[in-house]
Amino acid sequence: MYGQFIVGVFLGILAALLINVGKAVQKQNVQVFLHGRGAFRQPHRRYLYGWLVGLAMTASAMIPFSLALKLTESPSIVSSMTGVGLIGLAVYAILVIGERFERLDLAGVALVVVGTSVLSYMGAGEPIDGRRVLGLGMLPAIGSMTVLCAVACIASFRWKRIWGPAWGVTSGVSLGIALILGDTALMEADGDFFGQLRNPYPYIAIASSIPAVVCTQVGFLKARALDVVPAVNSSVILTPLLLERLMYGATPGLFRLTVIAMIVVGVVFLSMSTGARASEAPAATTGDALEAFDVDDAPVAKSGGGASGSAGLS
Repeated sequence: MYGQFIVGVFLGILAALLINVGKAVQKQNVQVFLHGRGAFRQPHRRYLYGWLVGLAMTASAMIPFSLALKLTESPSIVSSMTGVGLIGLAVYAILVIGERFERLDLAGVALVVVGTSVLSYMGAGEPIDGRRVLGLGMLPAIGSMTVLCAVACIASFRWKRIWGPAWGVTSGVSLGIALILGDTALMEADGDFFGQLRNPYPYIAIASSIPAVVCTQVGFLKARALDVVPAVNSSVILTPLLLERLMYGATPGLFRLTVIAMIVVGVVFLSMSTGARASEAPAATTGDALEAFDVDDAPVAKSGGGASGSAGLS
């Protein structure tokens, strides 16, 4: 039994690494989409294949994730592996993509890793009495969050330093809303997995998750993976917590509020670092890591920022 649990933990770590490093691989190749239909032709097509590999990595994470849930029988333990995934992201972003990493980044990553891991392990929110399907009653809360995200994304065109966190948070909020809608679908069906397919919520949840993919890629175009991905992961955890507060009046305890503050401060640190400012330059692509063809054939111009020039992915 203990051996089964250990295997489950390792599978959870594998899933977290696939999700986060897969996003970094997407970031590494996302600039290819700036070439439009030219992305499907050589020499740019190899970058498109690289982006698809990153997408496949994130999608394939569902297999070890599901097995980890089965073997450990503990969703909180599996979800707390998010922190390990963020460490893998940081290592890949620094060593492979060449993103700058400074003391403020280290503090930011540490706060986000610890905060998201602790909050996931504890469960994002307290059990709520009297939960019910709100239907259209959810619209004001979801609408307010959507408007705030839209304002942040628009503002990012003026203040480039918030580009990564703004688009990352928007992506995470979309996924968080999808989680709430998925939970609502099960409540509507009284916990019947197949019964939920007869109400509209699971389909709305799927539609809500689509903007997350787009927003993540847009964030990668002008920001580091270290700016975007921690913001995505944090928002996925915090959005359901905020929606529960708005819809049910559920208030997190002091310890959870402290952990939430740690996560927010961590994301702010990442956006304030000089590495984040350097990433405003055009990003270098996988061509820096591949020597398969001459630099003149690379799909994106080299950044003047040296090793810090890479940004954008997933």
